[in-house]
Amino acid sequence: MQQEAVAEMLTALRIKHQNELAATVQGRFTSSGYSSAKKTFLWGDLRENQRQVKDRLLPLAVTIAGDYALLGEPKASIEWLEKSLREREHEPDVS
Repeated sequence: MQQEAVAEMLTALRIKHQNELAATVQGRFTSSGYSSAKKTFLWGDLRENQRQVKDRLLPLAVTIAGDYALLGEPKASIEWLEKSLREREHEPDVS
């Protein structure tokens, strides 16, 4: 089952044209197992999401908070949740 999960991670990365990260994840799975591959995937996803937030491509603060939570980084997770709440407070009301 872990091999199938890694295959899905690799597919997702390749769809997003993140071939270098896909190769790194695959290498980590081969050398160190699923846990290492998953952490590598999450850290890569986190970096990409942070870049998108910085470049204002997508409002991903909640996604970043989730990645930090999965990585066992509760302080960073809470900081990003708070950032998400602050940003929502300043969005115009469309109702």
